[in-house]
Amino acid sequence: MKKKRRCTSGLAAVMLTCLLFCLPACAGGAAQAPEGYTFVEQPTSGNQIVDSSGFYSRMYFSTAPEQLAAESQLVVSGKFLGPIDTLVIGLASEIGGWTDVVHTKGLFELETVYKGSFEKKYIEVEYVGGFIPLDIYMVQQTQCRADLSAYDHIPAEERADWYIEQRVQG
Repeated sequence: MKKKRRCTSGLAAVMLTCLLFCLPACAGGAAQAPEGYTFVEQPTSGNQIVDSSGFYSRMYFSTAPEQLAAESQLVVSGKFLGPIDTLVIGLASEIGGWTDVVHTKGLFELETVYKGSFEKKYIEVEYVGGFIPLDIYMVQQTQCRADLSAYDHIPAEERADWYIEQRVQG
């Protein structure tokens, strides 16, 4: 019987622990980014989303808070302020070809450090999923050799006003 591998690298554990404690605060964000940061545009209504899909995670890792905290070098809680970057990362698919995954870098204001040391007021955390403007998505998809003909009907000058949404499922 094959054993499932767990993702236990220090960085992954720090990221997952931070997300576990911080993402519940994502419902509301600050209207203005703190000095030195800029929030990326997000759709103001569902009508701006031209395509939405789910990404099925095949990673095997624990979501038990005790295990994540034990494996992490840094455990914090804080308030999600907003997204500061989005990008598409091309990953080799298990069945051949490419799977293109939207990643978002979010900015969090730290409230409590439970484990480790972190002296800054803000922390940036990259996570799978989010919204990306169609024009940026198309440029990054082209680099991953994707077929983008489904979006040809949207004039190039209007693509920045449309978004691709991708969420982690399963």
